[in-house]
Amino acid sequence: MSSPTSEKSRLKKSSDLTFQACWSMTTNWTGKLLGKTHSTELSDKGCIQSRSHLPILSNSYKSRPPLDSLKLDGVSITVATHLSDDALYAEKVRALKRESSQVAARRHIVNDNETSSRVFLDNMILEGAKTAQEVVNMHQDVDESLRLRHDLLPLKQPIEGSAAVSSWLVMRHDVDMPPQKVAPDGIHLHGIFDYFLQWVSTEHVAQAINRGKLLRASDISGLNEYPKSCATFVAEVSAKERLSDEKTIPRVVSQRVAQLVQSKRDSVVAILSDGLRYQFFHVRRKMPQEMHSGGKHFAYECTRILNAEYDLDAPVVLKLLVAAMIGDPNDFPALARIC
Repeated sequence: MSSPTSEKSRLKKSSDLTFQACWSMTTNWTGKLLGKTHSTELSDKGCIQSRSHLPILSNSYKSRPPLDSLKLDGVSITVATHLSDDALYAEKVRALKRESSQVAARRHIVNDNETSSRVFLDNMILEGAKTAQEVVNMHQDVDESLRLRHDLLPLKQPIEGSAAVSSWLVMRHDVDMPPQKVAPDGIHLHGIFDYFLQWVSTEHVAQAINRGKLLRASDISGLNEYPKSCATFVAEVSAKERLSDEKTIPRVVSQRVAQLVQSKRDSVVAILSDGLRYQFFHVRRKMPQEMHSGGKHFAYECTRILNAEYDLDAPVVLKLLVAAMIGDPNDFPALARIC
């Protein structure tokens, strides 16, 4: 009988294969077709349009566009205004690097993909989650938009002396995605998300946090209803992969296609990282007017690879994490331009 650890490893390896089914390249990706393992040429049958570039202008030679040129409205303007505060995010990154766990990691860990990713990746994601929650606590319009978007309870609760809010961000590891039919020819995608960030009702976590207890999945109602509550997810690069590996991006984008199908949303944001380098993806359904006979059903665009070790890139990484966590996914390309 296999151990739980070996079974999880087997499932994760299986997910790496099955998530690659729906990729529009002239390469054979293994997937699930009508319940059977199937290898097929997807250059004609694939459902994802090739990527386009997602520009980031805050640290480029081009000037950052004014907010009123981004065609944002409502709560997205609040989010964009916060993301425009370069000094705030630069200081957050400096403070993060001064933390004792970061200092110890830099002194003692030999960095090579997965051996370092859990240390640096966890800290950066948690800093993003903390900052995202701070924005929610400061801006009631952001809190209300998240409550409505993720179908949370209208009850507001204060946590550890902060403002009373309805929306609380939590992070989970290794969340299973059940099989999703993503193309008319019967291709199904399923697998496991490495990091899963989702919004839950503050009412369900306030008591445990205020008492200083650990958050337990069994204590949070609705935790597994992630099609509605998922903010974003992070795909971690394994020890034998690189961000530029030809197998890595298809896996990440296909995961998000599966999430789109299950959640019935129009777009989602995904993040690929090895702990030091980050790449952000915006995956969306194509509009009916974009579809042609035999065309692709989904499209995506991505940022360049950002290195969190670079002083100019690190604040941008943190901003994009926050944008992915609290922003409307449909507005992510516009928010990225001012990050």
